[in-house]
Amino acid sequence: MSEPIKVGDLVMVVRGCGCYLGEPYRVKAMDIGNKIYFRCIRCRKYQGIQPLVEVHGNRRDGYFPLSWLKRIPPLDELEGVDEKETLHA
Repeated sequence: MSEPIKVGDLVMVVRGCGCYLGEPYRVKAMDIGNKIYFRCIRCRKYQGIQPLVEVHGNRRDGYFPLSWLKRIPPLDELEGVDEKETLHA
C-alpha cells in the first residue's frame, strides 16, 4: 500500500471529471481539514464538497480534491520492490 500524500510529493490526477486525468503535479500545500465546494476550472462542473490540495504544475498552480490524486512514489522507493516480468514471444 502506498504512503499518504504529503507536501512535496509528486501526484497524478486519476479521478474526477476527466479534464485533468493523467496530469502530474507537485503538492505545494494541504488543507484537508477544510471542505470546500469545488468547481473544475476547465469544464465548470461542480464536483461537490471536497478537501482540497494545492498543487504546482508546469502550466499552472491550482487546487484539486484529495480524492482525485494518486501519489507517484520516488524511484528509490521502487528499487526495493520485487517485480516479476513475463516476456511473451
